[in-house]
Amino acid sequence: MLPQIHQEQVAVNAHQNSLKDLFTIVFKDNRWGNEESVSGAGSALSSPSVLESVKALDEVIRRFGIRSINDVPCGDFYWIPLILGRFPKVEYHGFDIVSDLIKWNRERFPDYDFQVADITQDTLPQVDLIFCKDLFLHLYQRDIVHALRNFKLSGSRFLLVSNIVGVENRELVIDEPGQCRHVDLTAAPYSLPTPLWSTNYLALWSLDAVEMRIFDDLCAIFEVPEDAGDQSSTLISDS
Repeated sequence: MLPQIHQEQVAVNAHQNSLKDLFTIVFKDNRWGNEESVSGAGSALSSPSVLESVKALDEVIRRFGIRSINDVPCGDFYWIPLILGRFPKVEYHGFDIVSDLIKWNRERFPDYDFQVADITQDTLPQVDLIFCKDLFLHLYQRDIVHALRNFKLSGSRFLLVSNIVGVENRELVIDEPGQCRHVDLTAAPYSLPTPLWSTNYLALWSLDAVEMRIFDDLCAIFEVPEDAGDQSSTLISDS
């Protein structure tokens, strides 16, 4: 079992509260409208994004010697067993902002570790690979910056994240829960360096190779306090 995640000592404003509320509504009301997975069509076993993710994870785990994974967000853990079955020695940890979803996962899959986390505020435990599928397309740009900084602060080795090269980055407009748009982390305002490895849907960065200065610059753009994450206390996950 990994140590509990750490929460930054920052004010939780109405916007941050609404982030959890929005994703909770999506889960409880099944806003994705998918009969196979409450995480939506993108988590169905036949989904192109799932097939691409399984293929990418298989290659990344083998090529880079991955022994531990933080899955953010883990959703309903519907398709991940496809890859974990191939690598039973890989240590898996699932994180999601929806506490009811985490409770449900724990009841159905007691052999795996699931914790409640808001990656825009929390720094996760250190692992070999952070896997982040289809999250940033649902987040405001400032929240993406918070998440990237916290991924870096975790001390983890690699980040494998959904990334669509060539799209124009724009702010998220939320008319109702579940709104989204694609994100290109190599383009402004994020401007991350060329990924270590990529497909047309996922990109892999070595977090050690991404200078903290990049995240500091992003913090300045979006007015994220520079000391956010440096002072932390233990966050006890919901049980």
